[in-house]
Amino acid sequence: MKLVIFGHENPDFDSIISGMLLENIYRKMYRYEADFVIPDEVLKDTAKLCNKYHVDYRRYQKKYELDEDIHSVLVDHSVDLRNIPSVIMAIDHHPTKQELPYLVKYCHTASTALLIYNMYKNIYKFSKQEINLVVAASYIDTLSLKSTKTTPSDIVECKNLIAKYDLNKDEMYLDGLSITDMSDIKACSLNGLKKYEINNNKVYSSYVQVTEDELNKIPLILKEIPRTMRNKGVDYFVFIVTNVSNMTTKSYLLSKNFGSSIEVMEYNHIASRGQEIIPELERKLMRK
Repeated sequence: MKLVIFGHENPDFDSIISGMLLENIYRKMYRYEADFVIPDEVLKDTAKLCNKYHVDYRRYQKKYELDEDIHSVLVDHSVDLRNIPSVIMAIDHHPTKQELPYLVKYCHTASTALLIYNMYKNIYKFSKQEINLVVAASYIDTLSLKSTKTTPSDIVECKNLIAKYDLNKDEMYLDGLSITDMSDIKACSLNGLKKYEINNNKVYSSYVQVTEDELNKIPLILKEIPRTMRNKGVDYFVFIVTNVSNMTTKSYLLSKNFGSSIEVMEYNHIASRGQEIIPELERKLMRK
């Protein structure tokens, strides 16, 4: 069987690790002709993490041509926005209420990499390096396991894997708490950009992780976002700010129909974009 594996646009660390793991599993265990493909640019912060963890993301950056004999699998997202033909499955840790014409393997867990590990750990022998990447992706995707997407079993599993394989927990913890470089306002407005299609609405979402001292730059970012919305024809834009000084989150919802008004939601915890914030918007838009 020929398979092409796709992460989401603007892939983050978890998306890249998930695609790489699935390619390894399909090739080594099932002998499939499988290729993980990154057709997009990899942003600077993600590239830096990949280099630190010895992940050669450049080998996956390639153009793709699909025909009727090639099937596709989505990782770390479930809704195809690229119009990829022959999607047969999606593996994701973000819930969706949308009905999709292919199988979706979903589980509430810290990272898609950890979901893939749990799907195959009894039948595929993961290397120590692969285990290290699974745990690192889980820390990095959850602000060091402090996000609401993290379950108690995730914490226990990561702790056990760290102990069993003698992994560097302190390094992963610091990488998970990475602070966004706020020197470039436009870049901040698109940091961690994800795109969604919800009930025929084009939705963008980005986020920053900041200390208390950098919160004064948020109004400047909120002024920048409407330009992107106009240029890209975006209906809704969700901008998420996580304050690592007090471990809280605030989300700002901008709409082409709101004018200059912004809908603000405050969370007294580190809220998960995929598990909490976007599903709330999805429920709202699906009712319309």
